[in-house]
Amino acid sequence: MKIKRVEFKNFKCFPDLILPEKETENFSEGLFLIQGTTPERSNSFGKTSFVEGILFGLFGPKSTILSINNLITFGQDKGEIKIIFELDGVDYMIQRLLNRTSSSGSQKLRNYIRVNNTWKSDNTIKIEELLEIKREQALQTSFVKQGEIESLASASPAKLRDLIIDLFRLNIVDYASDYLKNINKDAINRIKSINRNYIAPSEIDKDINRKDQQLTGNNIEIKNNSKKIDTLKTQLINFPDKEKLTELKDIKQKIEQFVGKIEVFLEQLANKLKPLSSDDNIQESNIDHFIKIKENEITKLESNKDTLSEALKKVLSEINKKEGIISQIEKNKGKINKNFDFKGGKRIAKCPTCTREISYQDAQEILNHYDNEINALINDVNKLKPDLEELENNKQDIENKLDELNSVFRNLQDIKEIYTKKKKFEIEIENKRLINTNLLRKFNVSTEKEFLEKFNVKNLDHLREKIIKIDSEINSLVNVNKRIESENNYLKNEIQELNLKKKNMIKLRDEREQLEMKIKHVDKNKELVKGFITEYMVEKRLIHNIQYETKRFLKYFSGGQYSNLDLKSVDKGRGIKIAIFDEFSQTMKDIDFLSGGDKVALGFALRMGISELMTKIRPTKNSPKKNPKIDFMILDEPLAALDKDRRKQVLTTLESQKDFNQIFLITHTDIPEEIKPNFIKIKKNFENGLSSAVYIDKEKNQL
Repeated sequence: MKIKRVEFKNFKCFPDLILPEKETENFSEGLFLIQGTTPERSNSFGKTSFVEGILFGLFGPKSTILSINNLITFGQDKGEIKIIFELDGVDYMIQRLLNRTSSSGSQKLRNYIRVNNTWKSDNTIKIEELLEIKREQALQTSFVKQGEIESLASASPAKLRDLIIDLFRLNIVDYASDYLKNINKDAINRIKSINRNYIAPSEIDKDINRKDQQLTGNNIEIKNNSKKIDTLKTQLINFPDKEKLTELKDIKQKIEQFVGKIEVFLEQLANKLKPLSSDDNIQESNIDHFIKIKENEITKLESNKDTLSEALKKVLSEINKKEGIISQIEKNKGKINKNFDFKGGKRIAKCPTCTREISYQDAQEILNHYDNEINALINDVNKLKPDLEELENNKQDIENKLDELNSVFRNLQDIKEIYTKKKKFEIEIENKRLINTNLLRKFNVSTEKEFLEKFNVKNLDHLREKIIKIDSEINSLVNVNKRIESENNYLKNEIQELNLKKKNMIKLRDEREQLEMKIKHVDKNKELVKGFITEYMVEKRLIHNIQYETKRFLKYFSGGQYSNLDLKSVDKGRGIKIAIFDEFSQTMKDIDFLSGGDKVALGFALRMGISELMTKIRPTKNSPKKNPKIDFMILDEPLAALDKDRRKQVLTTLESQKDFNQIFLITHTDIPEEIKPNFIKIKKNFENGLSSAVYIDKEKNQL
């Protein structure tokens, strides 16, 4: 695998980075030194951010603990990373689009493959499948974090073992051990849960038998009740139905009601006939004749009354007319008396009609004339009053006779109405009696007495009560049977549930037995897993392989002083102790007696050996999977604790090694002039905090 190009847009401190700058150029192979451009200020340039961008581009969000929002340049909403790499002669491009959101941010992945010098989108590409290694192990192989070398060099045996197990992700076997413990714990908890809920199937059988017996008893009771119902229904067939009985009773009540009405009518007739003459012998057949006679008499009297009223009206009109004239004359007299006056010593007056002045004598003559007229009119009125009185008396006599005739007439009409109603109810009585007779004939009797004797009852109400009582007994027994059937259904469901519960209890019993057996097997497997890491994975495989891969790096990094190392499992597999062979003294040395620089060189060699081994190791000996295809490495500041000579030895080794196609090394220390690596120089604008970078190919660097 070879990384060819990287492009960052708004990634952390890099607003716009493209390396190499020319589209036609690609990164070389070999050693890359990543440095800041200002020697006096070596930190906070963005060196680590640069390699984080490569790792994030290849391996995604799981390569960093930062959120997407924290990866996007401050003040920007979007970012982008492109990584172009070559694998097995094919070019691939990974593009990650970053978006700032209200939560932690989001990223979208797009994968491309170069076909005929053109990028084609292919989202089926998976980096883990290409590299044939899991993301987590790839990160452990390719990225050596700052301080990791010192940790390996100075670690205690137990800590060193844990570091190696963690690097090779052998803690997955520890997880297996924990998993087995959890299985045991879950099994024990499950057994406790089963015991809390478990009921012996034999106890459930007792409940089932008890409910079966109850069900049998209920069925016998239903059968006996059904026989009683059939007997009562047979009795009820011979009785009239309640509707017919109700009809008979209603007819009887109607006849009695109608007879009572007729009696009331006869009493009313007697009261109406009392005031009438017994000689008239008024009957239902001649009532219309008498009404007609009275109607004619009333008509004749009303005609006489109208004639008298007209004559009376004329007399009253004449009297009113004369009295009106008298009143007007009296007014004129008053005007003359009111208008008397004296002018020039003479007494004069004004005419009440023309208002001209007249003499006193003329006025007296007029007043005398008025008095004569008034007297004459009064005489005329007095002559008319006896006629008026006679007419009024005659009219009053006629009105009295009319009142008497109208009273008789209304009485006759009431009598006629009573006769009509009486006739109507007599017809109704006859009809009801006919219906009653027809109903009785259906029961082969002709009278109500025979009907009652037939059913041995005192009256219709007694018979109805007898029918209702039988009906009630039938309904009561039917309801009892329904209740029992409902109870039977409930019992059947309970029996069904109990049988199901019994099956479940049998399953729980079997499950408990299996769990108890499982706990025994898990206890044995825990011991096997515990020994697997100690005896097989660490002691028989890893220690020897790590020794082999590390010793050549150790020899180069130590200038040939240390040529071999020995890794021993100690404390019953709970630790790993390191000893190295000193070529100068020809003795094995414990690391406790090494100098600080020697320890760092040892830790560096050990870490390089582990990474080299991780590019070759397979899950098992017989696994068909190929070796991982990850052969680039990123080293974060491994030279800080080394002196100048050791830095030269390390860099010379890294520059000439062939195990890794590319090594990207972050450093801010001085580099010997004879070392000619590729450079990535990072420039920092300390005013706005943004960075940029240039790529210097080793060939151009040598020129």
